[in-house]
Amino acid sequence: MNPSQGDINRDFLSRYAQVHERFTRYCRSHAWGLLDPEDLVQETVLIALQRYESIKDREKLLGWMICVANNLVRDLMRRQKFSASFDEKMLRRMESRTGSPETAMDMHYLHKAINQLGAQEKEALLMFEVSGFSMQEIADMQNCRVEAVKTRVSRARQRVRKLLDDEGVPELRQEHSFRLTSLL
Repeated sequence: MNPSQGDINRDFLSRYAQVHERFTRYCRSHAWGLLDPEDLVQETVLIALQRYESIKDREKLLGWMICVANNLVRDLMRRQKFSASFDEKMLRRMESRTGSPETAMDMHYLHKAINQLGAQEKEALLMFEVSGFSMQEIADMQNCRVEAVKTRVSRARQRVRKLLDDEGVPELRQEHSFRLTSLL
């Protein structure tokens, strides 16, 4: 007997409830400066719900949703590649979230540096530092060995440090002890 649509929806909601916090943290850090993180979460949840029946390993829902979110951000970046715009709404949201213009500016430089990383390094860094995934979980999602993830995270940290130094913001790294979660 095939499960009803209601059963499928309940199963999805049950599984999603278990990963919601980690997923929203990832989206907040990944969407920074590009789009409203809540929009990214909602769009991804909608796609996941629509395609839930086709997901082969539902135990890996979080990894699947992170891939969808990454694809949505990549598509947006491709569309915005040749246009630059100042989003005052995003700036106000950033300042209201941080409580101070200085911290908002630190976040700006940090996200600017993170966005210059390669896709796999950026994803591994954000999943480890922000979303709290273990190295093994990231390796499973990126279909690689744990050692490769450790290397990606280490290189991403080094590159972000260098980019911040190049921007003339080395005090950012010292003030926040380079714990990304203190800013993201």
